[in-house]
Amino acid sequence: MKKIVSAMALGALVLGAASADLKIGINYRNGMNIYSGTFNQDGTTTKNFLNQLGYNSGKDTVKLTATGDIFDFLLQVQPTVSSDALAANALAVGAKYGVGDGTLHGQAGWWCDGVANGNIRITTDASNFEGLDWEGNKPGSIFKERPNTFVINMADFGLDKACVTAMADYTLPTDAATIKFLGSIITDYGTKKGPNDSVNAGAWAWGVNVNAKLPGLVEIEALAKGCPKWNGLTNDDGEYAGATAFALYAMPLMVQNLKLAVGGSLGMIDGLSDIAVDLRANYKVNDSLSLTTYNNISVVKKLNGTSASEDYGQATFGRSYFGSSNSDKGSAEKGNTGLWNMLGIAYKVNSTVTIRGSIEHQRMLARNESAKDKKDDTDLGSTLRFTPAVELTATKGASILAGVTCAMQGIGQGESDAGVKPYGENIDWYWSIPVLFRVKM
Repeated sequence: MKKIVSAMALGALVLGAASADLKIGINYRNGMNIYSGTFNQDGTTTKNFLNQLGYNSGKDTVKLTATGDIFDFLLQVQPTVSSDALAANALAVGAKYGVGDGTLHGQAGWWCDGVANGNIRITTDASNFEGLDWEGNKPGSIFKERPNTFVINMADFGLDKACVTAMADYTLPTDAATIKFLGSIITDYGTKKGPNDSVNAGAWAWGVNVNAKLPGLVEIEALAKGCPKWNGLTNDDGEYAGATAFALYAMPLMVQNLKLAVGGSLGMIDGLSDIAVDLRANYKVNDSLSLTTYNNISVVKKLNGTSASEDYGQATFGRSYFGSSNSDKGSAEKGNTGLWNMLGIAYKVNSTVTIRGSIEHQRMLARNESAKDKKDDTDLGSTLRFTPAVELTATKGASILAGVTCAMQGIGQGESDAGVKPYGENIDWYWSIPVLFRVKM
């Protein structure tokens, strides 16, 4: 903690010397599972109590920001309850300057948690919920490590986890619209091995993003990203395949109390490789009740730039909504077409108590036959995850949320050559009691 305070004090000192108006903010959340247990259809049962690593691996980010009229500073560190390690997830320094009728803003540093437009994500009622119980997947492909996975993130594209990035954006307000242009250059200062064990040391990537907002009418966001050595994947000739991604989203602004985002993205690895379609909405029914829905269907046309892989056309879900005995992260399925849905609710009882809940559904709709492992060809059915919870707000910016999670895996799974039991006899169960807290100021 001393390191955090020292870094923040240094940033505030530098900014305070050069800024007439200085604002400092902090944002941190974390949690644990009071209880978790799995009850499988084969009769095996596992349980765990007071597991500090069970929810989000016992870690999350402390976000510290300082903003002045010229300079800004960002520090994100990630403490872990199981050790003294303190990972630096982001460190960036920026400055802004008026150019013509608009404002030019530049930043340099590294980001691990992503830099993306929050309007498109529509996380109004997420509160203390972590990804698994709310935004399990971000806009783009729901499969892991695809060109359009978290496609709106402008600080990463298939490189090492910690990417050195330079970004510049220019905001131009006009009488009819506000237009923001953003460009980023990402460099990989380390190495990363992709699925083919290729090393892409010294790789780089680029991103271009344009956001146009017409008040009372629509907000549109279009982007493109590219990387010549994406994930180290190679073609049959041994050369890097490279990858690009494109996305287009629109947010109609004509309906009062409705936030809506619709759009899709494409991934390109030696031709079209990925397609994903997103629909997100939040509707405020009244001053107390609001509803949120996320819906995504993603398709993988090929795994990488070479057809030599036995799992060609198969990819892994980015999330598994059925946990294990000591973690919310279970094993994920492989396939080439996936569906993910989330329905969330928030009901404000009073200024202190808010009832929140989510239902998430995920299913692999299609998978290619795998000569390597016939079990991959089995229809594993759907996974459902329910989390009702109550949030208590002690004071503005400080709250605690507690609930009960129930997940079911194997719903609708059918009989197969792999010896799977008939429909209705193969559901596994997972239960947990998460307690989450958040401080924001």
